[in-house]
Amino acid sequence: MNRYVYLDAGHGGVWTNFYIATSGAIQPGFVNSTVQGVGINDPGSPYYIPQAQRKNFQYQTARWFSRHQGNIITYGDSGNVSSYFNNVEEQYLTFKIANELRDALGNPYNVILTRPYDGYVHLQKRWSLANTYYNAATSGNSALRNQHIFVSIHCNSHPANSPNIGLDKGFEIYTRTVNDTLSTTLAQAISSSIQGYFVRDSVAFNKAELKQRNFLVLKHTKMPAILVEAAWLDNQDDAERIVSDAKRQALVKAIRDGIDSYFSYNRKPDDNVVLLGGYVVDRNSPGKFLGGIQVFAELDGLTRVVRTDAKGHFELSLPKLGNWNLIFTDPQKKYLKYEYHSLVINFKQQLNNILMLPDTTVVKPPIVTPPVDSNVSGAVNKSDGTPLDGVRVEFIDDSTQQSAGAVLTDNQGKYKFKIVKTAMYEIVYSKNGYIEVKISKQLNPATMFTFPVRTLIKK
Repeated sequence: MNRYVYLDAGHGGVWTNFYIATSGAIQPGFVNSTVQGVGINDPGSPYYIPQAQRKNFQYQTARWFSRHQGNIITYGDSGNVSSYFNNVEEQYLTFKIANELRDALGNPYNVILTRPYDGYVHLQKRWSLANTYYNAATSGNSALRNQHIFVSIHCNSHPANSPNIGLDKGFEIYTRTVNDTLSTTLAQAISSSIQGYFVRDSVAFNKAELKQRNFLVLKHTKMPAILVEAAWLDNQDDAERIVSDAKRQALVKAIRDGIDSYFSYNRKPDDNVVLLGGYVVDRNSPGKFLGGIQVFAELDGLTRVVRTDAKGHFELSLPKLGNWNLIFTDPQKKYLKYEYHSLVINFKQQLNNILMLPDTTVVKPPIVTPPVDSNVSGAVNKSDGTPLDGVRVEFIDDSTQQSAGAVLTDNQGKYKFKIVKTAMYEIVYSKNGYIEVKISKQLNPATMFTFPVRTLIKK
């Protein structure tokens, strides 16, 4: 039996726009409403404001509201918004849960992520992707509909001025408002499994509700579909629960077990995945653990991505044995890329155990301003001959395969570097969106050398 699970990692339904009365009173409203019942434009919403009454209100952005009311939000690329409560970002957290759930589901399922990277993907693209796979797999045969499910992962929160802020903890599961027996059955199976996990692990909760609402990802998907609000981020206990690796993975396992129950699948112990863990520190300051470092794993086209937490710790779920390549990068570009090639994962681990890297992972020293007495220089252009700034030029000693350091090209596409050892160097030119260029050259610190202009081609 072919089972398809479409996992959707939500960005976050944030209270993004508000009307502010000239008297100073706050009137919240989800102006850009995609959901019936919560918008200022929806007469059925408790936040509905008739047009005739709006003349006394001036429109302000959520940035004004967050500055004055303490509801912290962040704007991502393409204008999307992700919620922050208790220092937890919903967009990244849901992405992490979706990836962990994909790994936990494993071989019995064909799992498709509608947001395959930690960034913004438009809602329509997400449900369209699921429907495209669904149409191709079923070829219009509605009898196969029960082999496909759509699960959207979110985290809840109350508006900052709500009297209920911080009071609720637990979960909610939504289905579309039209009568859909399969979606209801799926929601009940996952709800029962999550409540069982809460009871077993003595997790306090006051929300375990099944609701109906026409969220767009539920309204427009063709297969049975649910939306899971996995925690209340404005509640300190719930936020800590969902951030904790162990407790979050227990929740992921509960959702997985609910999906297994829906499909009447009896899971075997060897369906589990390998967990790989480690810590990332600054090589020059061993006691300095680095948060926010991206850890990318790749094997035979399979990829997994996580970021280190505030303590520099990371865990990766690897669904396949083999020689994995690990790449550590700093999104802030303060540190250089670091790689493990062909890390051998050759045995199974139970889901609740972690295979730690043999040595503490280190990230190479940050890019530094070249010294005045640099003895190597060069320039990088685009294919049209114009200068290309922000290109990382890294010098790697061939004999040791250790990086001698790296610099970035300036706004004229130029760079300088100081070589302190005579050796054969591999020089790597790299920039996001461009094809990487590598060359080799014998360099002597006693000799000034200028490289010919290099051209980088867009991918």
